[in-house]
Order: sequence, then structure tokens, then C-alpha cells
Amino acid sequence: MKYKIQEIPKMDLADFADHEMLEVSVFERPLPENDPSRFYAYFDDTEVKDRGCLVGAYGNGATPEEAISEYADSISLKTLVKGAYTKDRREIIVPRLSFNPQPIN
Repeated sequence: MKYKIQEIPKMDLADFADHEMLEVSVFERPLPENDPSRFYAYFDDTEVKDRGCLVGAYGNGATPEEAISEYADSISLKTLVKGAYTKDRREIIVPRLSFNPQPIN
């Protein structure tokens, strides 16, 4: 039997961000240093389109890299809306994202 597998495109988060001109923001919460939700990350000025509604999305982590990685997982295969309430609104279909962290200083 012959068959073809058509896989979902996969892209590194950094390449996706560069291609779509997006910037990741990472913030630290005032929590103990070993707290698993100490940092959170998201793309600036974006929301996720979910069944016709816009919802916020972010990733949590004990380190900035963990927060970014969780964020990449949470937005994979969804539609991002950049500048939702502006004349420059863009809807971006997100491929399956991976994140290969480089230490953040």
C-alpha cells in the first residue's frame, strides 16, 4: 500500500516571531525564586481568536525560557490577532511551534 503523510508545518518560535514581526515580552512576578509561575511570556499586542472571541494567552514558567516554551505550546495551531482594535489588525495562523531556548540575560 502506498500512502502520503501531510504533516502540519513546524517552525521555531524565534523564526516565526521574526517572520511575523512579533516581539515576546517576559515579565517576572513578585514570587519566590523557585516558584513554577515566577515568569510569564506573550507576544506584545496579540490575542488568540477562539470560537469568534478574542482571549489573552500567555505561558508561565520558573524561568523565562520555560515561560516562552509554554507560550509556544499554548498558541500552536491557533489564530493570533495582532492589533485587534486598530486599522492595522492582522490575523496570523500559527504553525506548530517549537522553542529551542538560548539563555536569556
